Amino acid sequence: MTRRREHLINQLCHMMLSLARQPQSQIGSLRFNENGSTSLANRPLLCADAVLESEGVPKMEDLYSSTGQLLQALQNFRAASFEYQPNAAYSEDDCRLQMSYMILRRSLLPKIVGL
Repeated sequence: MTRRREHLINQLCHMMLSLARQPQSQIGSLRFNENGSTSLANRPLLCADAVLESEGVPKMEDLYSSTGQLLQALQNFRAASFEYQPNAAYSEDDCRLQMSYMILRRSLLPKIVGL
């Protein structure tokens, strides 16, 4: 790895650790404001969800006050992505498998996070 690349990665790590030390009242994405400060805005940005949103799945646009709320929203988002994507399943077997995963997640989530 080049020295410049190592330095860049090191600086990114320091920024991430610095941001992680700041307590947040909700779960969301950090936004840099005009004055150089940061604030929470919108839902956490996950790469796979951004891809699905670009393909027409309705966006998640909330801040969440608990992990349970976020996981419930992610579960609903994944179910919506299955509905909004005509090519979400490759075959009948794939469709059955994906639907069984959705049912499994829906039944296990309340037991795991106490919803």
